[in-house]
Amino acid sequence: MISNLENVVRETNLSGEDATRIKCPECSPHRKKKSERTLSVTRKDGKYLYNCWHCSISGSVAEESFVTPIKTRSKKLPQVIADNWSKDLDNEAPQVVLDYIKTRKLSWEVCDELGVTSATKGFNGSGIGQAIGFPYRKEGKVYAVKWRSVEGKSFTQDGSANTFFNIDKLNIEDSIVICEGEFDVWSNNPLCFSS
Repeated sequence: MISNLENVVRETNLSGEDATRIKCPECSPHRKKKSERTLSVTRKDGKYLYNCWHCSISGSVAEESFVTPIKTRSKKLPQVIADNWSKDLDNEAPQVVLDYIKTRKLSWEVCDELGVTSATKGFNGSGIGQAIGFPYRKEGKVYAVKWRSVEGKSFTQDGSANTFFNIDKLNIEDSIVICEGEFDVWSNNPLCFSS
């Protein structure tokens, strides 16, 4: 038979590994300070642990059917970034970006082919400046853009890149090369990928 104490403890409905204090159903009715919260309740590992700091009653109560079962989640796919991610892009690459690309012995045509773009971005610690954007795609949709500053070596992101750059061009029959950075992908060939 379930005691009143167990019912009161379960009714706290704590989520996660939360803790709270409530009135002790065992000693509060017999005390002068009836509203004092002396019973601490903690939810941990599928149980409610309790301890009264006044009467010293303690123990644990299984969650049983009083708790809504946790739904298992399927593998989460990368979220596509907002459709307006490209609203701040430069219509044409500024000269400073083109000059930088040339110092890397690359052409803007190759960048364009890979979907690389440019924009003015803010970088933590180094301010606002011109940047080169590397779009990360999943099933043809851009879900993240990794930005590299043209001056200095600062990075920022829109979304969260968690696949290889250029992976959307993968063909299982081709051999692939995994490179260190996005610029290395450009300098090799379209079948290179970067993390």
